[in-house]
Parts: sequence; C-alpha cells; structure tokens
Amino acid sequence: MTMSGKRRFVREDVLRIKEPSYRSLPDKTIKMNDNSNLFSINPIVRKIREQFDFESLSAYPSVSSDMLRNAVAGKNGVDPSQVIVGNGSDEIIDLVVKAFVDPGDAAVILSPSFEMYSRYLAVAGARIIESTLDAENFGIDVESIISSRAKIKFICSPNNPTGNAFSLTDIRRIAEESDSIVVVDEAYIEFALDQESAVGLVDELDNVIVLRTLSKAYGLAGLRIGYAVGGREPVGFVRRICAPFRLNRLSEWVATKAIESDDFVKKVAEMAKEERDWTSSALSSLGAVVYPSVTNFLLFKPPVPSAVLVASLMDMGIAIRDCGEKPLLDGCARVTLGPRKLNERFIDAVRTVTEDAS
Repeated sequence: MTMSGKRRFVREDVLRIKEPSYRSLPDKTIKMNDNSNLFSINPIVRKIREQFDFESLSAYPSVSSDMLRNAVAGKNGVDPSQVIVGNGSDEIIDLVVKAFVDPGDAAVILSPSFEMYSRYLAVAGARIIESTLDAENFGIDVESIISSRAKIKFICSPNNPTGNAFSLTDIRRIAEESDSIVVVDEAYIEFALDQESAVGLVDELDNVIVLRTLSKAYGLAGLRIGYAVGGREPVGFVRRICAPFRLNRLSEWVATKAIESDDFVKKVAEMAKEERDWTSSALSSLGAVVYPSVTNFLLFKPPVPSAVLVASLMDMGIAIRDCGEKPLLDGCARVTLGPRKLNERFIDAVRTVTEDAS
C-alpha cells in the first residue's frame, strides 16, 4: 500500500494541519530566538552532581509527581489536588484541550499569540475563533472575547510574541462573564515585576486554569517542566487523562528544588528589565520600531525586511525569530534578551545589516 493510500486512515483534522518546520540549529548558534533564560544558570543545576541520587534512576519515577505537586501547591497557596505538572506547559495545553474540547467546539485564541494553542485545537477538530489584538497597543477586545460562545478561551499574559501583559481586571471579567474554561498562560509572568498573577482567581472562579513554566525565568528549558493551577473540578477532569510517570526523577527533583529559588528568579527579572531598556534604546537608534515589553524578549520592526534581517543574522551565527507572517506583525522580528555583551553583539549585527542595506 502506498503512503497516499494510507491517507484514508488518517483523521481529517490531522490531514488539514501543515507539517511543522522545526529544525535544529548548529551548536555554536547564539539562540536569541526561543525566549529561554540567557542571563544566568539556576544554582540548583550546579548541585545535581552532589545532591541527586543517580542510583534512583533505575526505578520508575513517582506516578503523579506528588513531590513537585506539593511544592507547587505550597508556592501558590492552593491544595495539591488543584495542581497538574507536565513536560513543559505545552503538554498541559495539549491535555487541557483533550479534556474539554470535542470536534466542532468553538475555542477563542488571541491573534497574534503563542502558536501551539491553535495547533492542539486543530488536532482536536475545534472551530478556532481568533480575537485580534488592537493594532495600536496590542490590547485585548474584552467584549468580543466574552461574547464569543466558545467552550474554551486561551489568554497568554504576558503575550508571546508581543511582550505586553493584560490587566487582571480584564482577565477576571472575561472569566466571570464567560460560560467557558478560561486558560491563562503565564509563561513570562516572573519577568513582569508589577503584574499580578491570575492564580489568585482559581479558588474564586472554578473555570480558570493558570499555566506556568520553569523554562523561562527559572532557566530550566532543557528539562521541560510546566504546571497548571486551577479549581479542583476542572483540574480533576484533566488529571483523568494524564498518563502516569510523565516527569522523570531528575526533572521532578530539580523542579522541586528550583520552585523555591525566588532570589534567583527576581535577579533574572531585574536583569531582563535593565537589558530591555538598553536594547530597546539601541534598536530605536538604528531606526527600528520597538514595542513595549514586560518580558525577556522584544518585538521590533527593523528598518529592513524582517526576513532579510533574520537570514543575515543567521549567517552571522545569531538566531532570532521572524514574526513577519503573523497578523498585525508585518515586517517584525522578536529577539530574546541576554547579558549586555550578548545584546551588544546582537545590536552590532543589526547595525551591520542595516548599513549594508542602505
């Protein structure tokens, strides 16, 4: 049987999805494209060799990662029954969609926003409703989100790739006035020093699920650790479809220790703010339009086409993200911030490209 013949076995929803174009970058590439923590190594990483019981790796990990769930619950002032942990917040997005979305159900996502919401929703056969952000300030249209008759609504705050956060007042109102599951993705909340988390809503509103990750400010992207906090009932439904042993022993051990690294995370957030200000000013001086951000990345519109800049920087060994094909972001690119020397190298490269193009 040919592969074309086997298409008849594939779900229609899967056939409609474009194959992802993921690609690995050369090891020596400066990766300013994935919003991981480029500032500092989490101190717990240096303690693994001395403190972790490597012989324990011969045994299965905890069935439901109780040690980490208890730590997350304590950190966020909730009961462990209100916590799910997983291999990055991506896995939890997938689980939430599987738990609540039937084929044909409507789902709201912001546009532009994190692309994995639409991918998991498409796999589930959802009818995706895009709520376009304000073209001037990337604000959300609260009224349209509330009025959308959708089973589930995703709000990324701070938003990726725009870098801005939405007010807790607006998020609360959406949750209060929507007959929907409202998922608030706070992957970058630690960088937003003045932003109040939506975690405080979960005991008050039983339709709210808040996603967090240790891949960004906590500096543990390589271990793929994420968690969700929500009301007992919605979290309970998601846990029904969770496979056992999802986190390995090393990941759970490191995450349990790292979840208490408040001083480290605060230091990283403060460095991100300082470098945000410096890099924004430097980009502006080169003729770029730079959008306000509360995260560890900047969205900007360079004075040359974004595709040209991204390709030219890649030739110089620097990877940034081209956002030019996303709604509202024609000609825009996104750069992950790091220490001053790294940002200076990035700015020097942008200067070279813009001068060569003039």
